[in-house]
Amino acid sequence: MPVPKVKHCTTKSVSCDDFRGIAISPVLSKVFEHCILDRFGSLFVSCDAQFGFKKSSSCRNAIYYVRKIVERLNKGNSTDCTVNICSLDLSKAFDKVNHFGLYIKLMKRFIPVELLEMLENWLSDCFAFVKWYNSHSLVFSIHFGVRQGSVLSPYLFSVYIDDVGKLCDLRVGSFVLLHVYADDILLLTSFVSELQDLVTACEKILLGLDMSLNAAKSCCIRIGHRHDKSCNNIVTFNGLTLADSTIHIPAKPFNIVIIQVYAPTCDHTDDEVESFYKDMDSARSPPDCASHKTY
Repeated sequence: MPVPKVKHCTTKSVSCDDFRGIAISPVLSKVFEHCILDRFGSLFVSCDAQFGFKKSSSCRNAIYYVRKIVERLNKGNSTDCTVNICSLDLSKAFDKVNHFGLYIKLMKRFIPVELLEMLENWLSDCFAFVKWYNSHSLVFSIHFGVRQGSVLSPYLFSVYIDDVGKLCDLRVGSFVLLHVYADDILLLTSFVSELQDLVTACEKILLGLDMSLNAAKSCCIRIGHRHDKSCNNIVTFNGLTLADSTIHIPAKPFNIVIIQVYAPTCDHTDDEVESFYKDMDSARSPPDCASHKTY
């Protein structure tokens, strides 16, 4: 089932890249996947840097953790307290999971042979078609990726990119930290040079996983006393420069309004989608909340 990713799909010329495929699994399949997680959940545990797909962990926890770290590092009058942050976006991450690479990572966790054979059969014999209103495409096979909408897929994806989360490191005299939420990666360092090294290290691991960064959706930001000072650009392997966010926050108390919503899907009408984004625009700049800033 293709779900639009663009805001105004009725007024913009769209392509296949503007849609996300969602798998609609049978109820029996979901029950079976829940049984696998209940019995073999310890095999799919990810590192502490991963906040997604875990009990008692959510996007709110990740945001709170990062905010407290930034506030703690910027506390005081030292002119060197500046946090350099880089937000990395993976290009079609769930759709690029290499099945054989996933099997190797599961074998390193000593997964039972019977369970591994079951997962191999489950992923290799995967067929799909695209339904658009009353039209259906031809059936085609899927050789890469995990199905979005499946119960087990998020845990398999976390296992696949777990090496990225293990780059998290805390050093004496400097600060290096990495957070992962699903396929979104957030890097925090004390120095720009360390940020570049951490981005490069992430790219090396991602290249080994047949994944790549989406430079257009990745950006950098500086928070602290030296937020307005010029510094070297963060670049990728192929020479693309990550965007430097126009938002520079000094090391002073500030208010942030965080809005967390669920976007409408293809089950909603065009009027409902349009109304949703109008409400979002209004919520981003409420007239009676001039003292707050939304980032």
